[in-house]
Amino acid sequence: MIRILKMEFRRLFKTGCFYAFPAVLAITVLTEWISTSSGEKLGEMDIVDVFGAVFEVVLLMTIAVSGVLSVFLWAQEYKKGYIKNIANTVSGRHIITVARLIVGAFIMIINTVFTFLTVLCIASIEHTGIVSKHPELVMDNVSQLLLMCLSGIAVIAFVLMLFEIFRSSALGYTMILMICFNFLEGILCNIVALINPNWEIGRHLLISQFNYINGIPVFDASGEITLQAPDPMWTFWLRTGIYLIVFLVAASIVSKKKDAV
Repeated sequence: MIRILKMEFRRLFKTGCFYAFPAVLAITVLTEWISTSSGEKLGEMDIVDVFGAVFEVVLLMTIAVSGVLSVFLWAQEYKKGYIKNIANTVSGRHIITVARLIVGAFIMIINTVFTFLTVLCIASIEHTGIVSKHPELVMDNVSQLLLMCLSGIAVIAFVLMLFEIFRSSALGYTMILMICFNFLEGILCNIVALINPNWEIGRHLLISQFNYINGIPVFDASGEITLQAPDPMWTFWLRTGIYLIVFLVAASIVSKKKDAV
């Protein structure tokens, strides 16, 4: 496993696409610094608002970019014959599958870190300072950011499972975009709503669940809007972790069966 991981990471670091997203983020920071260097800065910004801006980017762009890059690496293994060179050097193809997810998780973590640093740098450039006006919310925001990162890894695991089954990079790219931009989960929620309008399946999904973390607005009998109490944070972590494990196990089982054939 360690030898396979070394080979996978070496191949990752030699792939120019791996550096594209951080490079774009760095150019964005540089452009912002140049455009606002001579202007007047805004007032202080709450760190909670920084996290809010990060959440919007992570849920859409960061997970999508990380997933697309992961699928690209898997597809290249077959196009360039890399998979044939290492298939006979491991005791089972499931080891390669696990290594793929580990590399995909690394990509997701790195891109999440770069996204957070980029938003923080831009906020520092535009504002006179970053302060913590609500320190009691900081740890909740950190937990939510880590959960988003874990959800991104679970999405990659889901697409990896599909890739092991169908060996289609086109399907992988399509699924990544449909999940990240809420097309797939949106369709699923609408189908379930037609069957049972009272069942809020969105809270049980990887991306839609973030709409329920802080509670959701509901109308009471008088027509006034109240905020429904959110579920405990550990339930989101547990559910996402279970998804990740199930997808990885399923992908490993499929790869082992194809190896046996």
